[in-house]
Amino acid sequence: MGKTTLLQLVYNDEITKEFNRTVWVCVSNNFDVKKVIADMLQSLKKKRPRLETLVALQGRLEEKVMSKKFLLVLDDIWEEDEEKDKSKWEDVLAPLASGGLGSMILVTTREESVALMFAKVIKKKNEIVKLEGLEEENYRMHVPLIRRPTRVQHVILLLVLLSTATQYYSVPLDTAARYY
Repeated sequence: MGKTTLLQLVYNDEITKEFNRTVWVCVSNNFDVKKVIADMLQSLKKKRPRLETLVALQGRLEEKVMSKKFLLVLDDIWEEDEEKDKSKWEDVLAPLASGGLGSMILVTTREESVALMFAKVIKKKNEIVKLEGLEEENYRMHVPLIRRPTRVQHVILLLVLLSTATQYYSVPLDTAARYY
């Protein structure tokens, strides 16, 4: 089971109802600021925005998350140039500062350097959870470290533990997660 499948279990669970907005964006290795923001808006509105400029896209995203508690999943982020990417991510994440208290951003990546760069951009305490044994490669999931974890964070950590345990007992993760 991969990192994306693991997060989809959490994202599609009823536990995410505590968020006013949920957004899933697959970034991959062709990172474009306007495309990522447009994808966020499409995930929120179920319709592709017709805005053309970065400023217009940022403004619309800011309106959509203003004072709303959101869960944002940025899946499969790759790194090309750390300094250049850091600047781009600052552009993507700037409108999210208007979001409500308790909002959460989860980032999946194969590169630890991406998780560390992302932590610098959001300027918060973070924890990098390294997922091993899910497939042949090592995966990392970037999870904000919060003093009073929410139920969603507990579920994420539970799924990480289940994914590790189920590889030894040959029980599918989705089966094991249903018992929580």
